[in-house]
Amino acid sequence: MLEMPDEKWQQINEGGYLRFYVVRTMMTMATSKRSSFSKLYDLHNHKKVDHEREDYDWEKEDDIALLETLMDELHWYDREVLKLWLEEGSYRKVGKKVDIPYKSIGNTVNKALEQLRDNYYAIHLERIIRERCRLPLD
Repeated sequence: MLEMPDEKWQQINEGGYLRFYVVRTMMTMATSKRSSFSKLYDLHNHKKVDHEREDYDWEKEDDIALLETLMDELHWYDREVLKLWLEEGSYRKVGKKVDIPYKSIGNTVNKALEQLRDNYYAIHLERIIRERCRLPLD
């Protein structure tokens, strides 16, 4: 950013969006897999997890993978609202961000969570029954 021409900085500063520009640029640098910043600090290398450790929680990893799959099965609107709620932390913040009443956001989040919970427990229950009856897992 410091290598940018002075005219560009003046244009950004006069436009009143210098703060937005700097924050947005930093977010892009941190979230892009191809940015030099991300590569320098190895932010996107998830292969570093030591799966060979004795205390590694395989069950937790399986649960996370299952929840990601179940999230993909949600209706697109429910999934996106749920993701926003997880990022923002409150119905009101999401409502302000997307200009939807917070009560509607709350209803959507509760519906999505209930669907995830029901599907998650149904899969676990099926696994338990299959294990006890010695049926193969699909």
